[in-house]
Amino acid sequence: MVEIIDKGVIVKNPKPHLYADHATMAGLVPLSEDEFLCVYQRGPAAESPDSYYAKCRSLDGGKTYVDEGPLWDKKSEEKQYSYIYGYPILMEDGTLILGGFRWDRSGPDEDVYNPETKGAVPCEILISRSIDKGRTWTLPQIIKSPEGRTGNSSSRIITLQDGRLLMPVETWKAWDDPEPPMQSSVVLFSSDKGETWDEYSVAAHDPTGHVLYWNGMFTRLQDKRIFVMYWAKDYHSGQDCNIKATWSPDEGRTWQEPYDTGIAGQMGSSIDIGRNRVLAVYNRRDLEGPGIYVSISEDGGETWPAFEEHTLIWDARGRDILGDRDREHTSIYDEGLFAFGKPDAVLLPNGQVYIGFWVTVAFVRHLRWIKLQIE
Repeated sequence: MVEIIDKGVIVKNPKPHLYADHATMAGLVPLSEDEFLCVYQRGPAAESPDSYYAKCRSLDGGKTYVDEGPLWDKKSEEKQYSYIYGYPILMEDGTLILGGFRWDRSGPDEDVYNPETKGAVPCEILISRSIDKGRTWTLPQIIKSPEGRTGNSSSRIITLQDGRLLMPVETWKAWDDPEPPMQSSVVLFSSDKGETWDEYSVAAHDPTGHVLYWNGMFTRLQDKRIFVMYWAKDYHSGQDCNIKATWSPDEGRTWQEPYDTGIAGQMGSSIDIGRNRVLAVYNRRDLEGPGIYVSISEDGGETWPAFEEHTLIWDARGRDILGDRDREHTSIYDEGLFAFGKPDAVLLPNGQVYIGFWVTVAFVRHLRWIKLQIE
């Protein structure tokens, strides 16, 4: 049984009548029982070329937050970049490491995706570090994508049992590439605390090029497996597939063949909540009742209950899309039209689950939180 026991706002533009200031893509990290840090995307529009990473902090267990502004000053950057989602992790020595990515928006009037080829503007995978609980951050360190392909970080970095780091990455294709993307979900490995990333393995790939594995949110299960669930898309039809999942038994070196979870929707994140149970929080946009839902697997993510047993935690009816539904030039890449999404879940020491996500109310995109009690 899933019970909503509390909810609130993480950050929201206090004066939308004066200026545009949208907050999306929450990346949460508890620093202690009382102190939470949230890194998020901030900008004046859904895909604005000047979006950046900002941060806010809670000192009362995630109930209220104080906005602390940008992670770093973008004035030193040689190009115009838009920063998308980033996820921080807390290392044993107290260092925070953020994994994220940015689009090259030197052509500020261009969309992120080419409407003709579906290729993307140049993208850079990055990490940043903080040694003072996220108050100050290093300038981005750029990580090369495997084999020189366009790619973006998709999830938070995972510390492996031997001390190495694992970074999840999704590949794509260049702006003017006319060929199918042959997309892959891969993981990069670092043996020197993130300074270099010289090895990688493939977590999910469809050799026929039909299935795209997007938004792979990787997590460590208590049985030591590394588990991931994907928003899966059929490249040729443009339709969503059921959410796919896979796992690695050997610290990311090899992966099981991705399998169908039976869950229709777009993946947010998954976490181990104990007793061989995995909680998944995801977006559903294809229903009369769109919104953010929670489901719990009782067998380590192998099988999932029917949709009727899932719990709605954000009702998006009437506020699920931006603009006109009858737009002539929509595509499977029009994520800028989404009005809610990207839920990020963390397990609290008391067994409760804390979830951050973004929504749109009265035309203002902002971050909210919800706390769940799991029986």
